[in-house]
Amino acid sequence: MSLLRSTRLLSRRLNNSSKGSPIQREFSFHPVLGTYKVGDFLGKRQKNDPTMVATTINAKQTITEALAKIAAETPIRSAILVEDEAAKKICGIITERDFARKVDLMDRDPNSTLCEDIMTPAPETIEKSESLDDAITVLFKGSYRHLPVTDRESVSGMLGINDTLRELFRLQVLHKHMPAMKAPLTSIPNGPSKAKTHFISETSSVYDAIKLMSEKDVGSLVVTGTGYTVTGIITERDFLVKMALPGLSAKDKTVADIMTKDPVCTEATKSVIKGLELLIGQGCRHLPLLGEGTEEDGPLHTESGLRVVGMLSSKHIIRYVYDL
Repeated sequence: MSLLRSTRLLSRRLNNSSKGSPIQREFSFHPVLGTYKVGDFLGKRQKNDPTMVATTINAKQTITEALAKIAAETPIRSAILVEDEAAKKICGIITERDFARKVDLMDRDPNSTLCEDIMTPAPETIEKSESLDDAITVLFKGSYRHLPVTDRESVSGMLGINDTLRELFRLQVLHKHMPAMKAPLTSIPNGPSKAKTHFISETSSVYDAIKLMSEKDVGSLVVTGTGYTVTGIITERDFLVKMALPGLSAKDKTVADIMTKDPVCTEATKSVIKGLELLIGQGCRHLPLLGEGTEEDGPLHTESGLRVVGMLSSKHIIRYVYDL
């Protein structure tokens, strides 16, 4: 399929979407990716690691049943919901964010609440016959972290934002933009900033943490300890893996119980490419940024003597490289 035809296909599919305004793309992110099929990419990954498949569950199952199925599969990933397990027709998607915000925070009983009650219905999808270029566009325009992949409406896999960044890096697609990629992380438009970075004490409850993440619409918080120092990071994934899957109550555990201690950080003056290398190398979606400042700017990172001045996310990188 030609790049022009692929672009028109995506435009038609997005114009026919029932989710809000149509998403338009008038150019290719990169010629190489315009001919690289999503199905080929997923097939290669699944050949190298057979566990890298989508988790499918029935929309009529309870949250408890869904969590049990997720826990039994490796690796733990977002769950694609299906109305008919035989046909594997997608009717919605549940992510770490849905588990964190739509059960405990809404005082729902996971034993009686159905998956369809908390799922995001009719998620945007991409056909395996479309290109990775198309997939990046959908992820970027929709500000998604996960993109279900279909084969004529049947479930074929799941594409994550870090999957695409890792492949961009492997293919050296970004190297043609090396001057821009060597720019400091602070140069990312609408990127990581003090105003978008939020903190919570390690003695606070997990419930308070997910409530703050919901209120601020963020996926992670920097955790502080004695002397207003950085002691960890807590994410929605921490909640899924360490609270929801074991069936624990968010009100009964403190942030210190489930946080990732001594998180990897990087200086805000480091280059965009270095930030990307760290995200990929650590397999994470959030990375605290450090810089000069006072207590008003953020908590102290004891090892470096710097302050937390921002939070880098995978979304910042994908938006930045898309606009290059």
